[in-house]
Amino acid sequence: MNETEIQHTNSNQTIFDPKNYTQNSADRIIEKYPHRLPILIWEQGSGIDMKKRKFIVPKDITLGQFLYVVRKQMKNLSESDGLFIFITGKGVMLPVSELMSCIYNEHNDNGFLKFTVTKENTFG
Repeated sequence: MNETEIQHTNSNQTIFDPKNYTQNSADRIIEKYPHRLPILIWEQGSGIDMKKRKFIVPKDITLGQFLYVVRKQMKNLSESDGLFIFITGKGVMLPVSELMSCIYNEHNDNGFLKFTVTKENTFG
């Protein structure tokens, strides 16, 4: 897997509102990209500055592979910062070996997989 396999969509804070992401919009994305999943990411806490918040990812990648891409999208993340990802609203932390398709089937909300990401200085 390389980064070009994951499509990014531009977003800004004014349109990044949960009401904009309905089942109909998720269905349109899945119809257009049948082998990909729509994902939304929110930041928790201060100090996280992401370039992208919306992703369309292949169904067959793992959460660990997706975290690698998310980490590259963060502007101010140092090597000593650990990245933690949770299911939004549930506080569930998942194993990085889990396939995105399995996570999507179990935790999608209105057709979108919604994550909350936080960072912690874990190595010093």
